[in-house]
Amino acid sequence: MVFGVGYVLGDLLRSPLGGSAVEREAGVVVVEATWTALLLLWLRGSHPGWATRLGQPSRPWAEVREGAVFGSILYGVIGLAVALPLVRTMGLGEEAAAGARASASPSSVVEVLVAATSALVVAPVAEEFFFRGLLFTAARARTGTVPATLASAALFGVVHFAPASPAASLVPAAIACCLGVGLAVLYERRANLLAPLGAHVAFNAIGLVVLFTRG
Repeated sequence: MVFGVGYVLGDLLRSPLGGSAVEREAGVVVVEATWTALLLLWLRGSHPGWATRLGQPSRPWAEVREGAVFGSILYGVIGLAVALPLVRTMGLGEEAAAGARASASPSSVVEVLVAATSALVVAPVAEEFFFRGLLFTAARARTGTVPATLASAALFGVVHFAPASPAASLVPAAIACCLGVGLAVLYERRANLLAPLGAHVAFNAIGLVVLFTRG
């Protein structure tokens, strides 16, 4: 419920922003920062000691490194097994792909910086904190690991789906859903958030490089 309130409030706060690429990315930052801030306030007031339940790694940098390796491998697996078949099934031809590359090309240094901040800092921290740290952990305690993995991954995919452009967001939503499964499995195995955080950053970093260098 707190997440939902934060999401709606963040959406309201970003509504004054325009439709440029920089403003869209800034809007994502606003929404995710808002729900994270509300969740932290709620946890601090209602659940003292919550941080210890998310895992306390003895080797933080080793966890980040292992996670980054896992995320890099996961990018290739999801790209070949999910994204590519979906693109081909949806009939996206070379002209459509070329158009997507052109529209994705950064138009300014500011756009690159905002996109990098969103994809490499704000999104991984906010999303791992909620989807793996809170949602998956709570669901696992009530339903077990497999249902919690599927439920958290499904919601992770839903928040990456844009109803205004369903065809364009189907592939990103499917990728996010599969990524959510992988990150939940990693969190379950490593028992701390640093590993999936490192994997998420690596996954997004590769995606940014691909996005900004194709075409």
